Amino acid sequence: MKNIKRSFSVIALLLAAAMLISSCGQLPKNRIQGRWMDSTGKQGYEFLEDGRAKIIFFKMNLSDSGLLSSLADLVGIGSDILDGSYDGAYTMDAKEKTLTVTYTIFRNTKTSTYNYEFVGSGLMLSDLETGKSVTYFLQPETNTTL
Repeated sequence: MKNIKRSFSVIALLLAAAMLISSCGQLPKNRIQGRWMDSTGKQGYEFLEDGRAKIIFFKMNLSDSGLLSSLADLVGIGSDILDGSYDGAYTMDAKEKTLTVTYTIFRNTKTSTYNYEFVGSGLMLSDLETGKSVTYFLQPETNTTL
């Protein structure tokens, strides 16, 4: 009888530990993976598991503008979405709660470091240099272009 009680105690302890660990949520690097866009849907970031990133400076639906759509047809862009983005990389420091993004634009390498915070369904990034904060929202999964 003592062995049965001891076994139940061990099982209960293991279950409690598992629940405690699972309640802590995902690690920040796992949680940040995906495409995050600002409230306008025109600027954002895409973070992959392997540390690659895409920095999206503007995203425009050309079919929303008759003139731009006509220009796109004229030059043969072949897509209704104009996506001004650059490939880069990112690193996270979970202890300091910082995210560093590096990318090259027009032969110039740019590095930005942010404090990050997951707020509800958003990701708030606060630029350490300027102090400006922007909240981004995780977008439904799509095929990545990285």
